[in-house]
Amino acid sequence: MNYITEIKGFNDLLLRERLSSGQIALWYALMHIDNKSGWKKWFTVPVITLELHTGLSKSGIYKNREVLKQLGLIDFKAFKGKAARYTINSFCEDFKSISKLYYKEGLGIIVVQIICFRRNYE
Repeated sequence: MNYITEIKGFNDLLLRERLSSGQIALWYALMHIDNKSGWKKWFTVPVITLELHTGLSKSGIYKNREVLKQLGLIDFKAFKGKAARYTINSFCEDFKSISKLYYKEGLGIIVVQIICFRRNYE
């Protein structure tokens, strides 16, 4: 996952989709924690950690993560008495990309360009 690409994708989404400050704070907190964890597909975060990162209450975390899930931005698995597990859905469509090969005449160099497609939120 590319941190800058994901932030740009999220900021582009904010131009089209109205999110609350709590939803924005939670998404950024989850991105930060995912980055710190080394971009694991699923990562575990105690609710207290999210409260500290976002300023939201426990119920605010629960409410806002449901909205982010409904929007397709995250998924999570809640466990009774344990920290929830989260995954962030990439703006590069499930980490799939299209590669294009270009041959530079006279140089004999093949350049591979990776293009990530952002999700279409309409």
